[in-house]
Amino acid sequence: LTERLVFLARMDEGSAGFAMAAIDLSEAVDKAAAPFESVAVSRGKRLSTSIASGVRAHADAAAVAQVVELLLDNATRYASEGSVIELSLRAASHGQGKGGAELVVSNAVDELPEGDLDRLFDRFYRADVSRSSKTGGSGVGLSVVRAIAEAHGGSASACGHGNQITFTVRF
Repeated sequence: LTERLVFLARMDEGSAGFAMAAIDLSEAVDKAAAPFESVAVSRGKRLSTSIASGVRAHADAAAVAQVVELLLDNATRYASEGSVIELSLRAASHGQGKGGAELVVSNAVDELPEGDLDRLFDRFYRADVSRSSKTGGSGVGLSVVRAIAEAHGGSASACGHGNQITFTVRF
């Protein structure tokens, strides 16, 4: 928690110090997601990945890994028991010929949080405080996800439909 708060403070100051380079985003996402297959199983869920090969981006590989880890940790904690967590990565076009990538993590939940799902990215926001002791978490992870995405010129958003919640990060 302390590391994440310090990271967010540095992001606010504009001094996060990302090591931006041309990276194989497909490889970075696959490597970061791999340990979560067993984490999902241990938490009574299953992880399904669909990672397009050859997706490249100008990004910080460690920051991308952190985004994947935070999203999958969140999903394995809050997904409905016995459900499938889906992670996908694909090349995306942002218009005007500018390429990019879209990372999506989607899972079933017992109940979607009420109101604007964008609040999930607010620091310390907890959709259901009563579950804090059961699931852990601090309400900071999704703030870090959004800060990293925006520092890379992208975005992070959440949407829900039925009992499915989907987080989309664009790089």
